Amino acid sequence: MKRTILFSVLLLLIACSKEEASGEESVSETTSVQETETSSPKVYSFDENGQLVIPGTAEGRTAAIYAEKICGKCWKCIDLHKINADGTLDEGYYLHGMDGVSPNHYAFETGSVTHYWFSDADPAWFRQTVASSYDEDSGNVTDANGYRFLTIVSINADGTLTAIDWLIGTRGDIVQATYRPMTAEGYAQFHEQCISLDTADGNKRPELGL
Repeated sequence: MKRTILFSVLLLLIACSKEEASGEESVSETTSVQETETSSPKVYSFDENGQLVIPGTAEGRTAAIYAEKICGKCWKCIDLHKINADGTLDEGYYLHGMDGVSPNHYAFETGSVTHYWFSDADPAWFRQTVASSYDEDSGNVTDANGYRFLTIVSINADGTLTAIDWLIGTRGDIVQATYRPMTAEGYAQFHEQCISLDTADGNKRPELGL
């Protein structure tokens, strides 16, 4: 009889020990998830003059990489996020709730870039080709007048392109854009449906879609 009572007590102690251990694991897992949800990693930084510092090195965005992997394609914008003052990315889609502003798509060629945007006022898609140059040290894509409209950040492993789109930001916002290349057939169809605003002055800054 005494052995039976002792064995029952032992089983009860083991059961309580397991419940306490299980409870500790659950709290730990919950805390870990909460920390992950509330944390926002710092992606960018700013120099002493308040200028955005592009992460990575110039080796990842050389002129050769620009010509080989970026030029000859049309890149469709698939995501936009504001860069906060602390270098983190705002979680919300940048254009959410904005009227009259559309994402910009770009087709790159050696010496030129075609800019595509949608105008709610018409409504219609427009395109304009401007002479351009690429600086591998800064990653900037500029027109012939030196106006910067894109800064290349990286070509990613999944085939997407990350860049700073200086045309899309309103109220002085700096915005990171993610682009995906269109298929050749899809690009040809898209290009034809857009109204061309090309003029004799190929270096004119696009007026619509800014």
